[in-house]
Amino acid sequence: LHRRSATVVVASSRPDDGKGGILYAPTSLNTSRASGYVWFRSILSQTLTNPPNSYCHNLHEWAMVYHPDPSRPPPPSLRFQSHLPLRVSQNVINDTVERRGVACTHYDAIRFFADEALPLLRSAPSPGGRGGCRSRPPPSERRDQLTSEQPACLHAQMDLLKMALKLVPFVSAEILGDALELAIDARKLDVAASPYDGRAYGLDVVAME
Repeated sequence: LHRRSATVVVASSRPDDGKGGILYAPTSLNTSRASGYVWFRSILSQTLTNPPNSYCHNLHEWAMVYHPDPSRPPPPSLRFQSHLPLRVSQNVINDTVERRGVACTHYDAIRFFADEALPLLRSAPSPGGRGGCRSRPPPSERRDQLTSEQPACLHAQMDLLKMALKLVPFVSAEILGDALELAIDARKLDVAASPYDGRAYGLDVVAME
């Protein structure tokens, strides 16, 4: 992992002389990998400029298991999280999603929504309208991340770990460790505020319903 995506340019023949190490040349990266890094930079830059969406209330997890019609097959996400029991009934899940709607801005969350939950997606704020904001549609394609990402999104926080791992060795171990700690904290809150019961794993319930 440490030597991935780079060519070793200089390596000390005496690792104990205090001058050892490996020098990486960013110019050795091929175009396909470099374009991925540019993509990360673009997303992070846009995330910093978009206003935070503080009213999504973590309902993306609820939208993934929304199932108003019992005659239809259950949503796939129920299989993905089969190791976690639900802490509320299906009726409570359905009512919560229908009553509040879902103001999700993260493409990788929305693509796992139950089909019936997609029409309940609401627009999110973006700069330019009344009070400095106007509504923008939820992302429907990967490229929409460039305009939809915003700094209050839990999934965006977890994505920082993915980006840091792919940027190794061009990020420090300290940044990688910080990204890991943030991702763990974000995932804990993600599960605590979901319809799943994570108390067996030491997670308190954040009752969004």
